[in-house]
Amino acid sequence: DPFLAQASLACAAGIPISTGDGTAPTLVGDAGPCAFQTIMSDNLQGAVDAEYAWSQGYKTAYMLRSTEIPYTNDLPTYFAAAFEHAGGKIIGEDVYRIDAGDYNVQVTAIAALDPAPDVIFTPMFIPDTPVFLRQLRAAGIEIPVLSTDGAVDASILEAGDAVEGLVATTHAWPADDNAMAKFYAKYKEATGADPESPVVAIGYDEIYIVKQIIEDAGSTDPAAMITALLALTGFQGVTGSLSMDPTTRRVDKEVTLVEISGGEIRFLDQFMPGFIPQVG
Repeated sequence: DPFLAQASLACAAGIPISTGDGTAPTLVGDAGPCAFQTIMSDNLQGAVDAEYAWSQGYKTAYMLRSTEIPYTNDLPTYFAAAFEHAGGKIIGEDVYRIDAGDYNVQVTAIAALDPAPDVIFTPMFIPDTPVFLRQLRAAGIEIPVLSTDGAVDASILEAGDAVEGLVATTHAWPADDNAMAKFYAKYKEATGADPESPVVAIGYDEIYIVKQIIEDAGSTDPAAMITALLALTGFQGVTGSLSMDPTTRRVDKEVTLVEISGGEIRFLDQFMPGFIPQVG
């Protein structure tokens, strides 16, 4: 992971570093004591997907994972732990290759399942997600699909009807008059277009987290900033409220659910899961 290379330099200098938009919860432990995760982690978003699946009456699930990176390898594990904790059953899984460009082998395996699962879970991300969904729907398979933040990008709408009904977790999404809606409005006023991804808002929040910890520390000394970051509580950003867990160096932060409906990405819900799978 490129973040680990960056973090090795930061930690050697004693400078705090965030995982950016990297959601794998293992990143901070692998990087060292200077590393922090200021966004939702994968064990949280996997659990939210599982809780949503169970609330929809889905009792069985099938999973697709790639073993190439922690994000695509570990998210199904977190989903399975939370889904089974709720009472659900994983009836099978398959692997795929990132950027393969063709997922007909996986689609054929799903078509052969008897009985079919109630839902499919996969942490595929752009550009793989629309390719998979086009092939899945072209095969006549209408099983609901749940995914994660890597699938939530304006470009996924180019797949049209194939992605209708997709539900995915993400960092935040504009709804009614919430903070993200206000941020999107200001961004569009300044640039003439909506942000392509919620990651833009993550970057905005991180700038203000740095501002907050400098003010709390009363200093720009890296050691003082790390101490302030460990104690960060109730920070209110455009993507939501967050507090740092000083033990894990990961924040407790609500996860957002969105659904593609009518050719738009729409806000569904935002919550912390009732059950949080262990990391590692």
